[in-house]
Amino acid sequence: LSPFRLSPKAKEKLQDKKFLKQALSEGKSAQEILGFSNETMSKFYQGAYSLFEQKRYHDAANAFLFLATLNSHIHDYWLGLGT
Repeated sequence: LSPFRLSPKAKEKLQDKKFLKQALSEGKSAQEILGFSNETMSKFYQGAYSLFEQKRYHDAANAFLFLATLNSHIHDYWLGLGT
């Protein structure tokens, strides 16, 4: 579960409003700010897709919304949410 936990550094960043405002104004995604790797995001996606396959549509929608919130530039997250 460690790849899915926020690091102490990420938690610190979330407390720094000035940093967050600057990072977001520079166009950084929440994925970048929180330090989630592409590999971790792929695991999140696999989990979301698994929920969808299990016909747990409400849970899958929440998972895809989470992904789209972390990185709104990945179209597969939006497609999963819209499905």
